[in-house]
Amino acid sequence: MTNMERLILVFVLLLFCPSNSFSINNYEAGDTLYVWAPKGVNLRKDKSEYFDKILAINYGEKVVALESREIYDNPVHSILEIDVDKNNRIDDNDFCLKGQWVKVKFGNAIGYIFDGYLSKLIPMNYNESFVEYADRSFTKLKVFKFLKESHQMQYHVIYDNGIMIDMESNINNSNGGSSTRFLPLSVEEAYLIFYARHYCNSPEYSSFKKINSEIFEFEFELGRMTICDSNNYVVVSDWWGN
Repeated sequence: MTNMERLILVFVLLLFCPSNSFSINNYEAGDTLYVWAPKGVNLRKDKSEYFDKILAINYGEKVVALESREIYDNPVHSILEIDVDKNNRIDDNDFCLKGQWVKVKFGNAIGYIFDGYLSKLIPMNYNESFVEYADRSFTKLKVFKFLKESHQMQYHVIYDNGIMIDMESNINNSNGGSSTRFLPLSVEEAYLIFYARHYCNSPEYSSFKKINSEIFEFEFELGRMTICDSNNYVVVSDWWGN
């Protein structure tokens, strides 16, 4: 079975799984959170984009949460859906980041940030692959790597936090594909991770396709990614090259 056939099989199986992923994983007051928005975020005086901006916070900067995520489980707090292209409310055919405003501290400044752009994970560097990022950020449990007769490299690795990567590429890595399964992450965090991976070479994706309520596909100049949001985990498939 080829790598593409395995990815298609994964998606067919996941079509029957309900979706309940919501925003960033829970955090507590005092937790350090990192900004994953490639263009940065604005720290504002209150819980709306209509309030004055205090300052801008760049990609990779860290903030300290002054509130726990659980307070937003109360229905009186509204869920925000931010269009990743237009930064406004979206329709059913677009992909959005779901989240809410959280009070944070950045240096000596205190204000509010939309938490759909935040994660507990340290940001990846531009120009590095997700495998390189995972290898420096997580602990490997098992690794399988071999070279096929067709000069295709196959690589399978499992990390201690449940992330699994199944990758196939040519020997010089100029093109290939990977399937990454995240157990602890939300679909929003998975999107931000792989968008950051593509952003260095393709600042904007050229097209977007919503397959259904759980599967989203993004086309970039030098590749594409597909996100599948399952009941218990998120799967991201990433293709690059010609």
